[in-house]
Amino acid sequence: MKSCAVVLGLVVGIIISAATGYFDNTPINEAPAVTFIWVKTFKLSVSGPIVLPFLAVFLILMMEAIGDITATCDVSRYVAKTKSR
Repeated sequence: MKSCAVVLGLVVGIIISAATGYFDNTPINEAPAVTFIWVKTFKLSVSGPIVLPFLAVFLILMMEAIGDITATCDVSRYVAKTKSR
């Protein structure tokens, strides 16, 4: 509901600009339906030397999250029920 004011403001602004002749929809009509401009603007690549530090940080954060979740489960006395055959 907070975003409704923004959308409503845009719609009212477009209506007023169209009524006064300031709205030109030519660029909108000429634009492609789907585009990925950031792929053309910023060439995507992966730097090899940066992979290992990111992997190390990922592993550390993963272990920290597991510890946090385990501690939260212990404090809340939550026991995960598993299906057994």
